[in-house]
Parts: sequence; C-alpha cells; structure tokens
Amino acid sequence: RIANNFGVINIDAHFDVRPKKNNLEHSGSPFRMLLESDYYRTNNGYFTEFASQGHQCSAAHYAFIKSHKNTNVYWLDAVLRRNEKLNAQSIPLQFQHCVQDMGRRQIFVSFDVDAIRQSDCPGVSCPSPIGLTADEAAAMCFIAGQQPNVAIMDMSEFNPNAESYRTGKCLSWMFYNFVLGVASRKKHTQYLQSRL
Repeated sequence: RIANNFGVINIDAHFDVRPKKNNLEHSGSPFRMLLESDYYRTNNGYFTEFASQGHQCSAAHYAFIKSHKNTNVYWLDAVLRRNEKLNAQSIPLQFQHCVQDMGRRQIFVSFDVDAIRQSDCPGVSCPSPIGLTADEAAAMCFIAGQQPNVAIMDMSEFNPNAESYRTGKCLSWMFYNFVLGVASRKKHTQYLQSRL
C-alpha cells in the first residue's frame, strides 16, 4: 500500500476514468475509482495523465479529472510533441520532469501499453497509429526505475490474441529498462537490504 502523500502517473492513450458498468469495475474505470476514493482525498494524492491522445479522450472525462485536486493532463500532441518541437525537450525528458514535479511522494507508474504506436506495439486492446515510440517507452521505463520514490510500476493492456511476438519483445525490453533503472539507483544495495 502506498503511503500518505502519494502520486500516480497513468501513461495511457485513454484517461480510464469511465463510470462503472452495472456497478462493476472494468478496465476503463480504475482511475475514476481512485479519484473518487476517500484514500485519495485524505492522503494528499496527486494524479497525472501522461501521453493522453485527444481523439481518444472525452471532454466530459477531462472535466471530471480536472474537478479533483492535484491533477494534471499531459496531452501527447498538444503538450508533449509540441514541447519536443519548440523547446527541444524529448518526451522521456518531459516524463522525468513530471516524476520530479511530484517531489518526495511515493509514486505508482501505470503504463498502459496502448499509449505506444501500433507499428511498435501492435498486440494491445485498442491499437492506434499514433503514440509513443518503443524507444521513448523504454527510456521512460528506465527513468521511472531510476527514481527512488517510484515504488511500483505496472504494464497493462497487452493482448496476445491480437499479436504476441513483437509486442512481447517490446514489453520485455521496457521491463528490462525499468530494472536497469532500479539497479542504477544511488545506494541501491542499502535500499534492497532495508527491504529484506
């Protein structure tokens, strides 16, 4: 369980803040549940949507996110690609700033792999011709691993029924980069020993 003063970064083409269906949770509702939870409100939660694709996100869901305290949305095209072109800031560098802007909070990074373009990661539930590149995704995983306050990272929406070989290799590469980042943390040995 992530402690008081925590942050969540959802790297995703979609917001995943849809209401429950028939009062049941589903893959599109986890971050609505987070934002509506007492835990988020009483533990100084911070929530960021990163690499959201405007054509796959509704205005109503954006308004829902922004109606809650401590929320940010980094649009893939309107913010991230624009900063990349105008300010020579790569998307991985912008992600690093996003993580660092959360300060000393414990962070959960959720990486929905449909944020990666279909040509690099086709085996997902909702593929798109636009998105992050595999190189950008791997670099972001390395950066997440490097940050001592990143407590958890997951990857979601892999759909091996759609395609498994190239996507499986892409996700393995991403996870490998996250582990490399963790291994590069300062005082890594002491950190691991404290957890034993």
